[in-house]
Amino acid sequence: MVARRQPGMAAVAVVVDVAAVAGGAASPDEIAQMIIGGIAALAAEDRQAVGERAGIEPDPEPPGRNNGAVAFLVIMFCFALATAVIARSKGSSFFIWFIVGLCSGPLGLAAVILYRREKSEPERRCPTCGAVHKLYVQVCTRCGEDMYLPDIAEVRPGPDFR
Repeated sequence: MVARRQPGMAAVAVVVDVAAVAGGAASPDEIAQMIIGGIAALAAEDRQAVGERAGIEPDPEPPGRNNGAVAFLVIMFCFALATAVIARSKGSSFFIWFIVGLCSGPLGLAAVILYRREKSEPERRCPTCGAVHKLYVQVCTRCGEDMYLPDIAEVRPGPDFR
């Protein structure tokens, strides 16, 4: 085994270590793991040696990138876009549903999927003035007449189903 490692001899030291340990009973997988571990240890020693020569304190761990916020924003943007496209196909405002989807994510997407189209609502006529209203309207907006549930024959399908 090499006692002092010099700058071009790192790979030789790893091979010597592996050959000494794997003299007979080591499998190819164990040898590969020893080589990988030896290279990682040598790289850490080299970083520490360079830092000591430059007078820099070695970091316990190199700083990593934390992109959690960016990933969250990208996912929320995708939910907002999907929500707005579905809402636009149902005849609602793209921009308003985009904001809803951006703020609430999957809840906004579920809301727009369950949202009903106004055009698909069945309609009926007011018995007094003849104005056409949606089936759920209880008071005529033109004459103020109370409208009760009509017979099935008087209800006509909404514009989507004509």
